[in-house]
Amino acid sequence: MYSKTAVSLSGQDVIKAGVLFDTFAPQFLWLLIIGLPDLDLTKKVMGSITPIVGLSLVHLKIVLLAASQEGALDQVLIFQEVFDASMSQLGGMQKLFANQNFVAEEWPHGEPFT
Repeated sequence: MYSKTAVSLSGQDVIKAGVLFDTFAPQFLWLLIIGLPDLDLTKKVMGSITPIVGLSLVHLKIVLLAASQEGALDQVLIFQEVFDASMSQLGGMQKLFANQNFVAEEWPHGEPFT
């Protein structure tokens, strides 16, 4: 008989795995473009929309999971501060970047906020 073991991942686990994937998967695509631009494999892979769609779907999953986590509404309210000219936009961004799920969603954009 087989023993059934269920693997249960939390939303945070899936977000972390998605960020890991979205961070490193494009590296291999860039290696093809930079290192082997004339290779038929490079042209086939990069000539297709599949890599972009795949990475976009992972990013969408991160966004949806982050939006469904506890405190997500608070993030939206803080996000409004960034677009309110009467408030400190940098202060709003600092508050948002203190939230791990917001960072997870923004990380794949490559925005250099520090």
